[in-house]
Amino acid sequence: MGVDKVSLMDKGIFLVQIWDLDLKYWGEKALSKIVSKIGKFIKVDQATAKREKLQFARVLIEVSISQDFPNEVSFLNEKGVSTQVRLKYDWKPVICSKCKILGHGVDACRKRTQKKRVIQNKAWIPKVTKQIEPLQNDGSEKEDEEHGFQITKKPKK
Repeated sequence: MGVDKVSLMDKGIFLVQIWDLDLKYWGEKALSKIVSKIGKFIKVDQATAKREKLQFARVLIEVSISQDFPNEVSFLNEKGVSTQVRLKYDWKPVICSKCKILGHGVDACRKRTQKKRVIQNKAWIPKVTKQIEPLQNDGSEKEDEEHGFQITKKPKK
């Protein structure tokens, strides 16, 4: 039973900046229609609602994380003329197109660079050990035959 890692978190909430938009379209209803092509409208930024920052309108939207994030969107104005606006995102998710995991691109994917492992035949080889010969007693040291210990003299200081 596998779980798709992206499906655990398939939607996200993002702030979108809408550039090149006339002030007459800064109302909540108009902004909602413009961003509906990308995702679900949630809320207008406070600075946009009060019209404090006039460079761009900013809207909070809910979108699927795996979808494309367009840099521009077109809509028909009240006269039926197609109007195009630029979009900038405060943050875009990075999803690997190879393994479909959130957090890295295909260039940093471990599964892309992972090579097939070559299975080598392994054989057991016995370790060569050296035989240790017992020390020869030259008579200067006495051996305690009962317990197998060797009696030595203390070195002089």
